[in-house]
Amino acid sequence: MGRLFAVEIVYRGIFQKTLAKNISRAIVLAAHQEGKPGISFGRYGDSPERNGVPAKNFAIVATDDQTLEEGMAKYEPKEVDISIAVDDTLCKGVESWAWYGLQPINRLLKPGGTLIVTSREEPEALIEMCHRKEYPYQLAIVKGIPSFSGLWVYKEDHSDVRILGAIAKVLPELFSLESVQKAIRAEWKDELKATSAARSYERITTVTVPPNQGNPEEPFKFELPKVVGDAGRRHHSRHSSGPRHGEYGDPAGRRLAAGAQPDLQEVQHAHDATGRGLRYLHQVHAVLATMPGLLLRRHPGRPVRREYASVLRLWRLRGGLPGAEMRHHGQRDGVPRQRQPVGDVEQG
Repeated sequence: MGRLFAVEIVYRGIFQKTLAKNISRAIVLAAHQEGKPGISFGRYGDSPERNGVPAKNFAIVATDDQTLEEGMAKYEPKEVDISIAVDDTLCKGVESWAWYGLQPINRLLKPGGTLIVTSREEPEALIEMCHRKEYPYQLAIVKGIPSFSGLWVYKEDHSDVRILGAIAKVLPELFSLESVQKAIRAEWKDELKATSAARSYERITTVTVPPNQGNPEEPFKFELPKVVGDAGRRHHSRHSSGPRHGEYGDPAGRRLAAGAQPDLQEVQHAHDATGRGLRYLHQVHAVLATMPGLLLRRHPGRPVRREYASVLRLWRLRGGLPGAEMRHHGQRDGVPRQRQPVGDVEQG
């Protein structure tokens, strides 16, 4: 089995979309110059992109076709050799519009991996913004102002080729500087860009970031609910005679509503579910206890709304009475569409 290389490009949606696409595509083209297969793609959850909202592109390269197919079988890489932040403010964390809270910019880095940042700041300033990791990693800074443009307009400031030159320096196993320059000449037919890549290759340096340096704040963490039961069980604790004192995490020992349970039940088939009925949304006591009653459905197929049952019954009762029998505190009440007596003429 060969080796698999993975690179992620973190960018601002729309404003840096073309820049990230050029970098990920050029990584694969440079690897092809050395006979390594690869593929570049965007993260599915980022589509459609929002202005300025962080998004990701990936480039996967392998030493052989079989290893590449194994890497392509995954939705997206779980760990990468290089993370590229084309905007230094992303070092504070990435919160995509379709993601689960704030995520560290270096979250997917392998031990000893490299974080490449486009910035004019010094390493100490960027390290202070990045979240800490359990193991050391490398930080490389491509000096310059972060490149921003539009969806249909691209700023030719050589940010893409300078990052390619930095990749060739920090990860020579992926591709060499010569392969990068060949890919640049073939793709853009611009000798000046090839020169910019070479200068970035010569100037780039790395700094080792130990585990005790960086932002100590703990990033967002998603914990799965506790799963109880299995696919073959026919009995469950929630079908017992009733909750005992302190059961279901209730220190007061209050009885829960019928069918309420604090945990989820895992089933493989509908006929294996507890109570012989598959429930797609289970009641969770910790959640239901904080919800107002009007938000709970009386029936899963009915809309969530108020039901004025007493008003409806009063309306039906009034509609069945003749006008002469409607009274208000012993007095005659004005009923719509009721004919009033005129003089001595009795009501007809």
